[in-house]
Amino acid sequence: MRKELAALAILAILFTGSVINIRYMDELSESLITEVECARSLAGTGDYDRSEAIIKDAINCWNSHDGYTHIFIRHPEIDSATDAFYELYDSVSEHDDSRAQGAFEKVEAHLSSIASMEHITVGSIL
Repeated sequence: MRKELAALAILAILFTGSVINIRYMDELSESLITEVECARSLAGTGDYDRSEAIIKDAINCWNSHDGYTHIFIRHPEIDSATDAFYELYDSVSEHDDSRAQGAFEKVEAHLSSIASMEHITVGSIL
C-alpha cells in the first residue's frame, strides 16, 4: 500500500508541475505576442524607432527565460523562435516593410506553437 501511495504522490507532483509549466508558458507567450503586436502596429504607422525598441525588449525578455526554456522546451523550437526574433529585429531596423510583415507573423507563429505544444492532450499522455 505504501508503494501505491508513493506512486500517487509522484503522479500528483508531476501533474501539478505540468499545470504550472503550462500556465507559465502561456503567460510568457501571451506577453511576448502582445509586445510583438504592439511593435507591429508601431511599424505600420512608420514609428520604426519605438517598434525596434519594443522588439529589443521582447528579445531581452525571451533571452532572460533561457534557463527555463532550455529545460522545458525542445531546443529546435527555442532556436527557431530566437532566430525569428532576430530576423524581425533586422527587418524593422532596416525599415523593410515587406520583410517585416512576414517576420512579425513568423515570431507570433513560433510563440503560439511553443505555447500550444506544452498543453496536455490525450495523445501526449498515451
